Amino acid sequence: MEFNESFTGVVSEIVDSTKDDEFLRGLALDIFYRNLPSEISKKIKSIHNNFSFNYRAKKHYQCQYRGCSDESCYSHDISENAFLKNLCRGDSEVVILKRNMKGNPIFSMGEYIHKRNATNFPGYCAKHDLDLFSDVEDGNQKLDDYFVNKQCLRSTRREIFEVECQINMGSDFVKTVLSENDENNILIIDIVGNFNRKIDALKKRRLNLLDLHEKIMRGIESKDYLVEFRELDAGKKGFCFSACLDLTLDEDEEECILYFYNLEFKNESKAFVCSLKNSLSRGYLDNFISNSLLNFSKIIFQKKMNLVFSKEFFEKISEGVKLILNNEPELYSINNIEASLISQDLFS
Repeated sequence: MEFNESFTGVVSEIVDSTKDDEFLRGLALDIFYRNLPSEISKKIKSIHNNFSFNYRAKKHYQCQYRGCSDESCYSHDISENAFLKNLCRGDSEVVILKRNMKGNPIFSMGEYIHKRNATNFPGYCAKHDLDLFSDVEDGNQKLDDYFVNKQCLRSTRREIFEVECQINMGSDFVKTVLSENDENNILIIDIVGNFNRKIDALKKRRLNLLDLHEKIMRGIESKDYLVEFRELDAGKKGFCFSACLDLTLDEDEEECILYFYNLEFKNESKAFVCSLKNSLSRGYLDNFISNSLLNFSKIIFQKKMNLVFSKEFFEKISEGVKLILNNEPELYSINNIEASLISQDLFS
């Protein structure tokens, strides 16, 4: 893969030429993103196919639960039997947001899939997946400390996979760039250096998450729970959401981890946010709670690929909110007005 500068080159030119006018810069970038030249669009799709889809296959991953080296099965972050089935009406289909590979790959679009394929990831082996979560799969869960810590265990394992996937993609991307380009080229040196620094940081984060996963499990076993939660105003029935947010900085003396959920229980939808039981995480949680639904909507935008909708609910979401959710968070920021619009559509 010969490295292509055209996308970053155009973006850099727009940024440089509009540095004194934030509104004009945003407008010019939006016009460029929405009218990608065909060659740039093809390149983005090719990179995404080569360095994303191939790395999400379970054959590349192992269970890792307390040293288990068996191949991962497709675990679910949000339980198919306990929650996702409550979004379905007979045909077992739900709607997720997925990169628009048939059109403009910068943006997302709604896609109808079977519920078994929503929020699944290469996680535990089949045995450990069953052993760990069979007691919270019957659809009669209560929102209590035991369930919440089991749910956060799942989400932490998913986050471990996402980090490992980024490490694998990044490492192979560096190898490919070096093999097909002049390694003495200044641009290539800069790209490889940046990727290697990110990979090193991801490897450290993976180890920290594995340690956190074990701590949560020990807390479940001893009933001295590591994670606490606060319930928010209920979301509207018709969607599920899960996200693990690691806010820990290198200089922090303790971890800062928050978890965000909207789950479709049997008779009602429940929104809740969780944190580790330490002062740093609790401080962030308090700040979040001060304007919870607006902040929750911003998290939903940042982690929009973790949304799962019923078909009926998705069809009722306003076109304006769909346009916001289809934007790429790495390229588009979200303001309070846009977050408020998401909140109005997704929460009571």
